[in-house]
Amino acid sequence: MATAIQITAVAAAYAVELHIVGAHASLRQVLAYTGVANLSLFVSLTPGAIGIRESFLLFSTNLHHIARADIIAASLIDRAIYLAFLGLLFILAVGLHAKKRLGMNADDAADG
Repeated sequence: MATAIQITAVAAAYAVELHIVGAHASLRQVLAYTGVANLSLFVSLTPGAIGIRESFLLFSTNLHHIARADIIAASLIDRAIYLAFLGLLFILAVGLHAKKRLGMNADDAADG
């Protein structure tokens, strides 16, 4: 059940990205695109499969029939969201650890 939810969520994310860039992809195309993108994780030679996933998607255009320009644009959106999410996690982690390092806790803040 969890795997089905994950596949649905990932496919929905890719569908939204493709829709944003103007690619009118059918459900079958989105599922093929998602499958190829996830297959590239097995060949991740770089951190985050940078360039590998995009190459897989470009080489497999015969499977999903999505234009190369749409793949590149959707990949840029995907990477931008990924970097923004990592940036937010970094800020959260630094904030949590900064309080610990400075010896501040909720009781100290309440006392003033």
